[in-house]
Amino acid sequence: MRSRKLYKEDFILFENHLKRLSPEERLLRFDFVISDEQIHHYVQNINVQDIVIGLFSSNQVIGAAHLSVSKHESFEAGKIELGISVETEYQGLGLGTDLMYAAMTIGEHEGFKKLEILCQSQNLPMIRIANKFGAVIKNDHGHTYAYIDLIKDKNPVKINKHELGLASMRTNVIK
Repeated sequence: MRSRKLYKEDFILFENHLKRLSPEERLLRFDFVISDEQIHHYVQNINVQDIVIGLFSSNQVIGAAHLSVSKHESFEAGKIELGISVETEYQGLGLGTDLMYAAMTIGEHEGFKKLEILCQSQNLPMIRIANKFGAVIKNDHGHTYAYIDLIKDKNPVKINKHELGLASMRTNVIK
């Protein structure tokens, strides 16, 4: 398996990946059960400043990390929001952790200072992954917010590729 940044011409692969998610996985990823049409609209409206990382098996995206730069005025400068998805048959292999590592590495490289994750409080895999990377976790009315400093000297957790396990050794990040 390999991962790399996706460009506009690759977004159909990202869209197809999202459409293969089950209704339950869509609920965990988007906070509501999103239709195929809504997924199409979501992908077509990705901000040009956003970064999408695709995790490939053969020529198919089977997992993805979307680093989103908000256009909203109240959004803190230097902060990006992260959404991760991994298809059912590939879950439990450490690929979500790999995508988090890739997202943090690329986010830091691109000059972002803080990463934010919003998920449902029942999304335990995402919360566990965020905890691995030293996230500050806050719960609010069924939602969990996780905040991770991307500036190395502010994040007390020093994780390198070798500490992530076998999945990370199988996955190559290509920028």
